[in-house]
Amino acid sequence: QNRTVKIERMVEVQSPNLKIKVWDNGIVDGDIMSLFLNGEMLFDKHRVTKNKRGVNVELQEGTNLLILHAEDLGEINPNTVAVSIHDGVKEQILILSSNLKESGAVMIKQFQLKD
Repeated sequence: QNRTVKIERMVEVQSPNLKIKVWDNGIVDGDIMSLFLNGEMLFDKHRVTKNKRGVNVELQEGTNLLILHAEDLGEINPNTVAVSIHDGVKEQILILSSNLKESGAVMIKQFQLKD
């Protein structure tokens, strides 16, 4: 949809198998978002509330891109969503924001031990 993707963070995880959760960490104002991992839709036009909603995913080799796409900004611009990335060892929580011109993103990379 001709939006700029702005990478807001990069996170390293221990495992390729993740649990990703989303919720509204601020005022629930009717934000609707879609969430994509490497182009695959995880959430489609999901209305964000205080209730955490999760999905299990498996990373590809190398770098992976998680993109928050605003569908409706609700009453307060921009669309902000809390995202939890849990790799079975630790949970990393970050805030992504998106508007109708720019989608927020996070790069996810699996930590590799060097031999």
